[in-house]
Amino acid sequence: MRSCGQERAMSDNYGIVIVGFSISPVITAYSARLRGIILLSKYCGRGDVMRRAQQARQRLKGHKPKAVAVEFITVAAGIFVTITYLTVLRLSGLGFESLIHSSELINNWYYMLITAGIFLLDWLLLSPLLLGRLAFYMNIAAGEKVKVRVIFRYYLNKYNHALRWRLSIRIRRFIYLSVCLLPAAIASGTAKAVRAGGSMTPASDVIMMFCTLFGVLFLLAGLLFSETLMLRKLPAAYLVINNRDKKYPKRIFRESSKIMKGHVADTFQLVTGFSGWFTACTFIIPYFYVMPLFFTTRTMAVRKLILKRTDKKAAEQNKAAAQDTIILPNIMLTE
Repeated sequence: MRSCGQERAMSDNYGIVIVGFSISPVITAYSARLRGIILLSKYCGRGDVMRRAQQARQRLKGHKPKAVAVEFITVAAGIFVTITYLTVLRLSGLGFESLIHSSELINNWYYMLITAGIFLLDWLLLSPLLLGRLAFYMNIAAGEKVKVRVIFRYYLNKYNHALRWRLSIRIRRFIYLSVCLLPAAIASGTAKAVRAGGSMTPASDVIMMFCTLFGVLFLLAGLLFSETLMLRKLPAAYLVINNRDKKYPKRIFRESSKIMKGHVADTFQLVTGFSGWFTACTFIIPYFYVMPLFFTTRTMAVRKLILKRTDKKAAEQNKAAAQDTIILPNIMLTE
């Protein structure tokens, strides 16, 4: 006969084995992705990032005051939305220091209503401005003359294009985050279930420790992987900007993925190459130097990929047209 303690110990050991088998495929997949991301430096060195940044500085010559003005307007608009949100919360009796648990959201319906209203304001107010900012840097990357008022053009023309583009980006980001953070949620939920079970055995402590450890690992890896996936959609905004038709361009995100095929690692290295400069932006003033340089560098890289894709499609169309051409024989008519 087995004692109660022995049966509990065996069940805890089985629990460890089950948890190990259940998360091992996820660990393997995430490890492979992380190894791929860590080895990105083989595709593109830091020297290449600095070379691109130097080219961007050349393009920014004569446009730096305008770029600073563009960034200031964008930041001011974001601060305005944030202040509006905090002011409405204060007037409704909910300060920004208030903490509302997710289970209390149903009872505090006005809090949900205010938050939804601010999200709507952010979408309607900032979407054309953000797309206009990218259009500003697109002109700089192309070596064209540009004025600050370019960032306001989508308020007057193709306003719905800007709204649709940003909404699509948000939906895709939400989907990617939901999928990529699912392993972290499972690990966290497992640790919470073990803690709620009240079992104080060493095996339970080991399970909680591993679930917490892997939860943090999966959280960081999920955030990193989701942002890597979002890089595949980076050219979509520039495809909207280059669109000359009145209708919203079709399948821009599918086309964006084709443009970025084989170039995600290079773009990832380009973005992470500015990580040190992004840290300097915490001192506020460097922000107005770093961000124009970053957006110009990134836009030049994406524009190059778009032109490469355009030339490839044109060559394929010309080849197809040549194959479809029927060569008629030269028949000499004689009397």
